[in-house]
Amino acid sequence: MSIRLFENKHPAGHVEAKHAHDYYQLLYTLDQSGEIAFDGEQYSFEDGSIVFLPPQTFHEVHSKKMTTILVLEFEAHHLNHTIAKLLGNERFDKAFILPLQKPEKGTVQNIWRRLLNETSSTDWLSEVAIEIGLAELLLGLVRWGEPDEKKRGDLSQQIKQYIEHNYYSINRLDDLISVFNYTGRYLTQIYKVAFHQTPMQAVQDKRIEKAIELLTTTDLEIISICFQVGYESLATFYRQFKMKTGQSPKKFRN
Repeated sequence: MSIRLFENKHPAGHVEAKHAHDYYQLLYTLDQSGEIAFDGEQYSFEDGSIVFLPPQTFHEVHSKKMTTILVLEFEAHHLNHTIAKLLGNERFDKAFILPLQKPEKGTVQNIWRRLLNETSSTDWLSEVAIEIGLAELLLGLVRWGEPDEKKRGDLSQQIKQYIEHNYYSINRLDDLISVFNYTGRYLTQIYKVAFHQTPMQAVQDKRIEKAIELLTTTDLEIISICFQVGYESLATFYRQFKMKTGQSPKKFRN
């Protein structure tokens, strides 16, 4: 298989001398911290950081304490079309390190856990699952981009960004609590201060905004639009849509 996943353990004070590979690497730290150097710069490599290294990127790792790093290696010439297309994005033109925030970190951890479990099997379905997991990681790295540190550190902005990408799957405040690991009262309070509405009101607004876009730009059936934007019930969709626009979806489209 052209995708390899394994664990590297570095004792405290260990220095992995400068070297390069002829394949891609994704590195993810599980605990403790250290430093990684590439492209003439040195970066802090802490718990929850993910590093992308293109082929022939010289790098070295310094471990301050005992450090466990998950390594995902893959070769471009053996990858499927989707992964190759993702790697064509300018995001992957050079090496980078990304300290992950809570929603991103949770996503990465779940994908990596799935990959680790799939490596224990040798059937072709596991190979497909591993390729899908790699594609999910690369897609996430493209979408997260490189926002400035102030924005990344602002919890209200993190919640807003998460809602933007996941509005169709957020059905209750508990869904946000499980992602951000704060109480619902705290999440609601800080979001309301920043945006003058609750997170769940923002979810409803985003759903209706997307529904309006689909009603005006596609010929999709209303029930399909209802499903796509996250409503389980057509009656609920109609009620929420009319509350926001003053019209039913059918009248709005006509």
